Amino acid sequence: MSDQRPKRSVPIDALRAFIAVVNARGFTRAAFDLGRSQPTVSLQVKKLEELCGAPLFVRGSNLKLTRVGQVCLESGLALLNANDEMIAHIDKLGNISRPLRVGLPSELHDLVWPRLLSDPSGSTALHGVELSFDTSEKLLKSFERDELDVTFIFTLGESALHARRSWDVGLQWCAARDYPLRPDNPVKLVTGFETSVFHRVAVDALGKAGREFEVVLSSPDFRVRSSAIKAGVGVGLLLDEAIDSQDVRVIPNDEIEKPPDLTLNGLYADRPGQSEFALTTNIAAALDAVWPKRRLSE
Repeated sequence: MSDQRPKRSVPIDALRAFIAVVNARGFTRAAFDLGRSQPTVSLQVKKLEELCGAPLFVRGSNLKLTRVGQVCLESGLALLNANDEMIAHIDKLGNISRPLRVGLPSELHDLVWPRLLSDPSGSTALHGVELSFDTSEKLLKSFERDELDVTFIFTLGESALHARRSWDVGLQWCAARDYPLRPDNPVKLVTGFETSVFHRVAVDALGKAGREFEVVLSSPDFRVRSSAIKAGVGVGLLLDEAIDSQDVRVIPNDEIEKPPDLTLNGLYADRPGQSEFALTTNIAAALDAVWPKRRLSE
């Protein structure tokens, strides 16, 4: 007699959450990697345990897998890869109708956006496009999760892996024109969040200069940081081409050590199409106009 019990199906989201916890060796880091809350990830793992009818982790251990958990991990990786490959293939087949998803760091908003709008072909190139501005760190995660087709991100040092284009971008320490910067006082720092490349560069430069500092404002939005610097809230890093000498002054290198240059990377997913070609070409042209002699690779 055949087995008449109903077939059980493993939810992909629960499987993805479980594998993320194993890879990250913790629920908090897994939630961050997935862009979800920790309770949501915990609930997904519990759902998978209920489906299996057995715990996936040895109780009281540092996330050591049970035998059932090991089976879920090994088989789950194959299922997850098959699911992702199928979705990617479907996306490629349907990419004609799907909007082109483009991400730019907020630091480029005032430098690039006006140039895109003023380009004669700009209005046509922007048709069917989802354009978002965010931090480089969030944009990279979205790109890795296949939530963006094209993105531009800042990194420190060499170009990002698989970058199609790269630009060398200079930074300067800036403050309001009448802002008093005294060598014996801690630097009042206007910066990005601790995970951002702008924060890391700022802290490293101050450390090398032996300057104590106090974070007085932290924001992922470059426009917020820039306006705070102009208003005299504190000292911060600005892109060299975004400095308005009427509002701010560049702090000399003998007062604070000059920060290293950043690399702006263009990452393109494998999605050919006329709209992508037009917009990415326009963005690259706008960046070439801002940093005409600093393009590192093509």
